[in-house]
Amino acid sequence: MGSEQAFAGNEEAVRGLVEETLDDPCDENSDPLSRFVALDHERRKLESRLKELGEEQAGLQERIIEEWIDRGQQSANIDGLTVYVARDFYCSKRGEVSTEQLIDALKQHGLDRCVQVGYNASSLKAFVKEQLAAGSELPAPLAAMLNYDTVPRLRTRAA
Repeated sequence: MGSEQAFAGNEEAVRGLVEETLDDPCDENSDPLSRFVALDHERRKLESRLKELGEEQAGLQERIIEEWIDRGQQSANIDGLTVYVARDFYCSKRGEVSTEQLIDALKQHGLDRCVQVGYNASSLKAFVKEQLAAGSELPAPLAAMLNYDTVPRLRTRAA
């Protein structure tokens, strides 16, 4: 569920949470570390609440769609919003089918345009990180094509 769907129809609840954040006793004039931690706590609360709202909406959505199918209803207007049934199409590889099998089938049926040659960014990152940690240099032609560095960032975890 997208972030806009996670709180669609619950703007008041989200607005209240945001306003609580703005009233945070640890304001912009606090020391930067205290402010950073206060903002992290608020972000976590908001993310948790958005997740709860999304889960509740998902359950309601299923129930409403079933009711609307029974009634032949497609939309409704309530509280300034139009709620409607959108028909989203999806297509994905079945779990028991290997990527190679699917690629072969696509090629056999003239669907080469659906097959891409690429690289896996996560695997490349892991390889570069391993090489550098081992004190090895990357091959010059490869190093010339990449940007890489270690960037310090502040993170938090429960104490």
